[in-house]
Amino acid sequence: MSDDIGPGTSAPNQYRAIRFLVRHGEQLARVIGAAICIAGIAAALGGWGWGFALAGVLAAPLAYLLFRSYAEIVQVIAETLLPR
Repeated sequence: MSDDIGPGTSAPNQYRAIRFLVRHGEQLARVIGAAICIAGIAAALGGWGWGFALAGVLAAPLAYLLFRSYAEIVQVIAETLLPR
C-alpha cells in the first residue's frame, strides 16, 4: 500500500493549518487569552458595565486552557498519524 495520496501532492504542502498549530499553538493560545481579557476591559471602559471586565478576566484563562489543550491534541495527532 502506498502513502501517496494522489498526483501532484507533496507532504510539505499538505495540512498547513495543522502544521501552523503545531508550531504556534502555545503563542496563539496566549494571544487569544490576552485578547479576551483586553476585550472585556475595553468593553467596561467603553461604558458597557464592569461585568464585562469581570467576564473577560475570568474567561481569558479558560480560553487559554481550552485552546492550549486543543493545540496539544493537534500536536499528538500530527506526531502519530501524519506522514513526515
